[in-house]
Amino acid sequence: ADTLPSAPLDGDVRAELARVLPELGAPPLGTLNEARFRQAVVQALGARRAAGLAGLALDDLHFADAASLELLPLLAVELPLALAVRGAETPAALAGWQSAEDGATLVEVALPPLSEADVRQLLDSLSLDGVDSDRLAVPLARHTAGNPYFVLETLGALVAQPGDSSGRLPTTPTVGALIERRLAQLSPPALRLARVAALARADFNAALAAHVIQAHPLDLTEAWAELERAHVLRGDGFVHDLIGDVAARAVPAPIAGLLHRGIAEYLEA
Repeated sequence: ADTLPSAPLDGDVRAELARVLPELGAPPLGTLNEARFRQAVVQALGARRAAGLAGLALDDLHFADAASLELLPLLAVELPLALAVRGAETPAALAGWQSAEDGATLVEVALPPLSEADVRQLLDSLSLDGVDSDRLAVPLARHTAGNPYFVLETLGALVAQPGDSSGRLPTTPTVGALIERRLAQLSPPALRLARVAALARADFNAALAAHVIQAHPLDLTEAWAELERAHVLRGDGFVHDLIGDVAARAVPAPIAGLLHRGIAEYLEA
């Protein structure tokens, strides 16, 4: 919005863009024609490229609306794009475009999580009072699976409440909301399996899950695979502790009690 007015725009293009950018002037009368509006966006960015715009970077595409995602293939014709999205939350429209493009057009770069050494280096660089990098690096990396945002949020909570005597690393509201959003995208069978895993924790395995859910082990195949694709489960455990904390917290106490009873029956047997 800040750079478009400096580009030489055709009057019709400027008018179409004024529908969402009032600083460009009065929008045209009548209802929006999607094809005409998309073409105006493409022409405007083409004009900016001619004026020196090298490319366009878009972050957090997992939050993008469908209309914006539909524009991406058209924009890619005019400009190099750098797109950032959480792999486990890739919108269907973006995934479809990715699968249709070849490697020369679309290059995927997966960002790995921070290792324990990376987390220790980050802690050392922050030099926070009362934070022992050597003691905290390993549990913090395990708690967050090396997600940089989760690491920083957890650190912020630790600094704000240094007197917590439980020994457990905290789950902040912002991180909890992000994980809840990811869990909400799961199918009911996968979410059911995740909640059993959250309550069983270290005792969780396929046999226990089949007993508690009262299903044949083969009936868990799709749900288990979905949880692994969504980076919720890895083997017999959660990718990181935060997911288990959020999944367990969402189970009402009476239901959790029944599930704990089923878990105890399996362990006793």
